[in-house]
Amino acid sequence: RWGRYLFGLGIWFLMGLFTEALNFLMEPEFYTWQFEPAKFLPLLAISLLFIPLQTAFEELFVRGYIMQGIGLASNSRILAILLSSAVFAALHLMNPEIGSFGLGNMIAYYLIVATFLAVITLLDDGLELAMGIHAATNLFGSLIVTFEGSALQNDTLLKLNDPDVSLMLVSVIASCSVFFLLARWKFGWNDPALLSKPIWPKLDHCK
Repeated sequence: RWGRYLFGLGIWFLMGLFTEALNFLMEPEFYTWQFEPAKFLPLLAISLLFIPLQTAFEELFVRGYIMQGIGLASNSRILAILLSSAVFAALHLMNPEIGSFGLGNMIAYYLIVATFLAVITLLDDGLELAMGIHAATNLFGSLIVTFEGSALQNDTLLKLNDPDVSLMLVSVIASCSVFFLLARWKFGWNDPALLSKPIWPKLDHCK
């Protein structure tokens, strides 16, 4: 469902641009413009080619196979969300951001994002929105803004000096909330109780 994939990618990327623009307007002294066409254009081509593939694989692995497997084994959507989100966070424990911002802060960030992606995947009965959001996140970090300690040390358009991790957590919570409301309106998610329902229907004993 390409429309959903592009919706997730486009809306999330635009929200990232909006948030970063606000930060830039408030504290421009923390940003360095470092655009060099000879470096940026090859980076753009490589990022557009490989990042959608990398993020699609990660979504298939975590919220496709692992979350689906946990859900089918436990008959619980809630347990599937929580355990697959823990797996997602664990997969990122080797990222350099852990050393830069602290284990607690980054685990909180990864769990927030993972839980959000798991919830919208279940409500929308598909991975396309999560794939699009994940691709937008990595494309933004690969092309627009980098910082010391980032897993993506690329020749981005901007470099952020001394990022505020508290502001980062607030921003991601706000972005998740806005995206959820937009997606719920657009795709008609009218049954939030779906998340607490068992996967398998309860069958009466044969008499």
